[in-house]
Amino acid sequence: MDADQHNDEPNEKSLDEESQEASAQDLSNEEIAASNVSIASAFGVERYVQGAFLLAAGLFVWIINKTGVLVWNQFGEPNTSIVIGAAIVLGAFGAFLLYRNEKVNRLAHEVGTELSKVSWPTRAETSTSTVVVIVFSVVAAIAMGVFDSVWSAVTDLIYGTTKG
Repeated sequence: MDADQHNDEPNEKSLDEESQEASAQDLSNEEIAASNVSIASAFGVERYVQGAFLLAAGLFVWIINKTGVLVWNQFGEPNTSIVIGAAIVLGAFGAFLLYRNEKVNRLAHEVGTELSKVSWPTRAETSTSTVVVIVFSVVAAIAMGVFDSVWSAVTDLIYGTTKG
């Protein structure tokens, strides 16, 4: 009986050790999740969201300015100061309305949060990938040129046409 109890104790300890390891692993997963959240907050999602709305305002101003000049040209020479001023006011007002819209604002924040979770490539990875794409493009262009030359020679033989 003592031997059975003695054998059970290590099993109990191993179960305890396993639960401690599991809780330590859960803690490390929680720490990782917390660090991801802190990284997202360090990038300042709100800053990027507001920047996106400012960019939208600039786009609105450009579109309204071009449209205003185009429409005004139909009636005479446009006064650019008035068109630009109206475009700035309307663009800023449009971006403000979008920013205040709960659905659009929530969507912008969700997109910003998801983008902050993206694992962006390093500069070295980007450079390497760019070189690979350029080399592959050159090789593909050469292969297509060879195929074109061969096909031209074959069609010239078939149709009996000569260059020159």
